[in-house]
Amino acid sequence: MAEERFVKDHLLQIQLSNENGSDIEIIGQVKFLVAYLDQAWDSDHSLYAILDAHSEYLARHIFDVLDADTWEINEAVQEHFDHSIIGANFCLIQEVQIKPRFRGYNLGIKALKDIVFHYSETCDLFMIEPYPLQFETEEKRKENSHLELEKFEQDEEKATARLSAYYKSLGFQSIDGFGNLLFYSPVFKNTKMDFVKLDHDPFEDGLSDDFKLN
Repeated sequence: MAEERFVKDHLLQIQLSNENGSDIEIIGQVKFLVAYLDQAWDSDHSLYAILDAHSEYLARHIFDVLDADTWEINEAVQEHFDHSIIGANFCLIQEVQIKPRFRGYNLGIKALKDIVFHYSETCDLFMIEPYPLQFETEEKRKENSHLELEKFEQDEEKATARLSAYYKSLGFQSIDGFGNLLFYSPVFKNTKMDFVKLDHDPFEDGLSDDFKLN
């Protein structure tokens, strides 16, 4: 389907390697998608056809932030970012996973920063809806049993608030009227993420007490 060209699903995997550079195991991953709506608009494709070709999940978030008729970013979002968002392309981060024994080393932060680094030329807007994995469906929880989700906070409201606070500590921002959805614009300098160096060995300094995914 032609419409499938305009939404690309991605999986960033975090590999543990030995001193020789050989991969040992996958210790984390980030699932995200990039929607190329500017290109879809120029190609005269239907927004609804694009959504039908992908998922209800994407449709729900698109109609939160995009006008279905004009394909323009919601005015409230534009005002929040001083009307600096030029196009309609965006990145939606869906899920961040880090294996239990590797949490606390800022790996999740580095992965998110790497995504922003690679896609900020394409996307003026990055979004994430904090949703703790321990409250997914039973089937999904079984699939993620290696993450030891039963050790996480079991009060959904508290867990969601904690996860939201974590992403806000990285520079993502809430906007009134958009529920738990958080936004980040690479147009503005992000001092909260600047301390993370992509080429720094995350295990060199030991655990971080300030940034943990759980």
